[in-house]
Amino acid sequence: MKKLSVFVLLAALVLGLAGCGVSDGEPLKLCRVEITDLSGQREPVTLEGLSREELNGFLCAEDWGDGEAAAPAGQAPAYRVEVYQDPTKTATQLEDTQPLKILEYVTYEGTDVVKCVVGGEILPQEIVEEFLEHYTVAPRGFFDALEQAMAAE
Repeated sequence: MKKLSVFVLLAALVLGLAGCGVSDGEPLKLCRVEITDLSGQREPVTLEGLSREELNGFLCAEDWGDGEAAAPAGQAPAYRVEVYQDPTKTATQLEDTQPLKILEYVTYEGTDVVKCVVGGEILPQEIVEEFLEHYTVAPRGFFDALEQAMAAE
């Protein structure tokens, strides 16, 4: 339970404080979602320029529970959903930097269990594996949005 509480807190911080699409006179920090069909049957899909509200809508952020689930045994991975955010601009930054991966989801065939990873590129791998990687049940709306995005391609 402690591991899940740390995950939920850090996920909220990454999404809430990271500032996708929030502006106070500064340029918007937009998000990008890359969806990969891990079976190779469909071409990858990229959703560009999403505000925080649009990203939360796509992910159905308000509908996710806070419970953990067992890793799916024997089910093949179906999709990988990677969420990237523009980096924070600093006064000493002379060049544009690449967006950072802040979230990753892996769905599995025949189940609503999803592997969630927070901060894959912004934190040390040991911390990610120990505290920020877990399995949970995703809301139906997340799968619907995923299928709709893949069908639009």
